[in-house]
Amino acid sequence: ERGNRGGIEFGFCSTSASRAQAIGYINFDKGMPQLYEMEVGQIDRGASVKWISFFPAEEEVLLPPLCSIEAVGNAKYEEVEVLSHGTEGASAPTKRTVMVWPMRLNVNLKGKTVEEHQA
Repeated sequence: ERGNRGGIEFGFCSTSASRAQAIGYINFDKGMPQLYEMEVGQIDRGASVKWISFFPAEEEVLLPPLCSIEAVGNAKYEEVEVLSHGTEGASAPTKRTVMVWPMRLNVNLKGKTVEEHQA
């Protein structure tokens, strides 16, 4: 209606710096799979928690609450390779289509800290 193409994430948002890890979390059985590729800068970015993660290979990056995530272009369709599990538990790569959205992240630098909320 107003030309907005994005939204505000009200809580912490878990993302990954690894494209392969992000694709691994996509549920290909529900609708059109989507992947958000986020453009970040020196100020507008999340915090890597790889150094304290139980799963460091996931390369998790946490975005703070009240981040604005905005589409900055049109989606494109890409073929990606995913692992599908067979009856014996072995994995075989297959090609699947994913809708990839270019996104820009804007971190809310004016939000209150936890201490300010508790006061």
